[in-house]
Amino acid sequence: MFCNKKFIIVTFTESHLPSFKLYEMLKRHPSDLVNVEYCKTFSTTKYGKNGQIKKLCKAYINYLVKKERIRSKPEFMEMNCNILTYWLYNELSRTYHMDKTNCFNALSDINDMWILGTKFVTDSKACSCKPYLKITSYHDNWDHAKKLFDYSMDFNYLRDMKNDFNEKCDKLCTYLNEIADIYKKYKDVCILKNEQMCPVWGIEYENYNPEDFLDIFKCRDDEEEPVTIEHVDSEEDVDEEAEKEVEEVMSVHDGSSDTPLNIMDYQQVYEIKKDDLKPLSTF
Repeated sequence: MFCNKKFIIVTFTESHLPSFKLYEMLKRHPSDLVNVEYCKTFSTTKYGKNGQIKKLCKAYINYLVKKERIRSKPEFMEMNCNILTYWLYNELSRTYHMDKTNCFNALSDINDMWILGTKFVTDSKACSCKPYLKITSYHDNWDHAKKLFDYSMDFNYLRDMKNDFNEKCDKLCTYLNEIADIYKKYKDVCILKNEQMCPVWGIEYENYNPEDFLDIFKCRDDEEEPVTIEHVDSEEDVDEEAEKEVEEVMSVHDGSSDTPLNIMDYQQVYEIKKDDLKPLSTF
């Protein structure tokens, strides 16, 4: 349904969120990306022959090097570098024949190229964005892990939205309720900042509680009653809730250990840095 403002009819969709806009921008693959020689091996000897992995590798390396151009856009100014790896891994996981093992190996191969290519770069800021290998730990719960990470990127946008709606916005509330459920699922491991299990381990997790947004945007059902100190769950209710929490925590799987990486020509990164002075239309 539409969300009514004074004299204005607006509707919320997830396409309004900064993370969604960034992913869409990355998908466009600008034509002036610098070729990365190492990435060519993906088209003929690794992970199929359709060239898709080669294109993703080329785009990803360019984005890592040219991240400041992305951050020059106001809505991406506070971009977490890991979102570039979230974009890559999401594309890898949706590519034909790319199962968990192939996704991990492809990312590991790209990471190896990055390590060798930046080995002699003395400007630490120039290589501050790096491949995020621990992302493979979230493969078995990928949709939830990505949505939680994206929410952390969109939090400030949601916080700054003004609630001028005269009634509940169903699309926004559906989104927030889903995020609230995912947030609860990861709460125990994220409060402990367990990087292997928490997709947003680097933040103060409790400060990002979506329950506050449910109140701000009137997403509570009228029949819902606030829990008071007088309310005491039955022993059966407590047992069921405890079992549910255990199942939710156990459903978050740990990742694999590092695998051997392949070697590339480190001079490729220098070519990208040299070309960085040229305008990149997408950014």
